Amino acid sequence: MKKYFLVLTMLLSGQLMFAQSGGPTDGQLTVEVINDVRLSEQIRSMFNSLQSTRSEIIAGTQISSFSESDFDFINIYKSQKSGEREVGYSVKYINPPAGFEYSFSLVSNSGVLSYPMVVKVKSDRSRIVYNSLLEGTSLDVINDAGQFSYTIRNVDFGRGTGSGGTDCGQCVANCISDAYSNHGWASVWAVVQSIFIPATGVGIALGCTARCCVH
Repeated sequence: MKKYFLVLTMLLSGQLMFAQSGGPTDGQLTVEVINDVRLSEQIRSMFNSLQSTRSEIIAGTQISSFSESDFDFINIYKSQKSGEREVGYSVKYINPPAGFEYSFSLVSNSGVLSYPMVVKVKSDRSRIVYNSLLEGTSLDVINDAGQFSYTIRNVDFGRGTGSGGTDCGQCVANCISDAYSNHGWASVWAVVQSIFIPATGVGIALGCTARCCVH
């Protein structure tokens, strides 16, 4: 049985770095908080130009409300894996419902922002949900005492149920399931408690979204 290793270092800069080995999704993942006025405006613009219906997003993700004022667009969580040019950017939901954390997240490929997601995490780290607003899909990952299960479903976020922008939802679900089950990322999820966990989740999914959806 392959052994996985996790190196966790909190730097004074607020950057978190950890490494894991054992499969094709391996590499070092960094998560750091950055302040970039131009990027903040780009993310805010993407948020406000969503074709999804706000009421449908609220219903589909069970978030309390979904407006620009609900998110901190100033402090951006940047997630990146070594050897990959894609970058994940997440902004934090300011007042989440009790027991949950949320982010609005995007993938940047060669500076182009795409693949908007609402990532939901249960505070006890037993569940993470990847909601793809473009694809109209929701991937639910459950951690039951180290045993992981996965459910993907179509959700109407106002673009039509499972309407799909790039038809990559099932590909992402399969890839993330494989990453958690076979390549040690479950250990990352279990150990990391000191940073905004939806941003870590975006980092874990980064290679999958890039491989399946971003071209």
